[in-house]
Amino acid sequence: MSVTVGIPAGIDNGAVLQVQGEGEVPDHGGQAGDLFLRIRVKQDTTFQREGQTIFSTMYVPISTLALGGKIQVETVDGAETHTLSSGTGSGEELVLQGKGVPGRSGRRGDHVVKIEADIPDKLTKEQKALLEQLKEQGL
Repeated sequence: MSVTVGIPAGIDNGAVLQVQGEGEVPDHGGQAGDLFLRIRVKQDTTFQREGQTIFSTMYVPISTLALGGKIQVETVDGAETHTLSSGTGSGEELVLQGKGVPGRSGRRGDHVVKIEADIPDKLTKEQKALLEQLKEQGL
């Protein structure tokens, strides 16, 4: 026997759903009991969740942090374009209001994106020369 059950959006890990009349039927006859399902929400590798708030980290080139510019932010609803101001610091947070987990009221939480500097492991000769020039100028 299989049962199709609708799982509400934003359900919490460990929540229990009660499905009336889908449990076992007593041996001596009568009505079927209720089926209880304990929900396990699979952990995502990109997003972390705390209540209705979603957290993620995005690595952005240092040139974009310094000069500002458009970035593609991955959300649970798909990629969105956002603009960073010039001088955005590594560790700053971008709050996407209403892009988190839906609550019982239907209102969604926020998605907080931590912006981190993407420091390359290897640089070309040209990149090193440019960074040396910036270093000499105090940047």
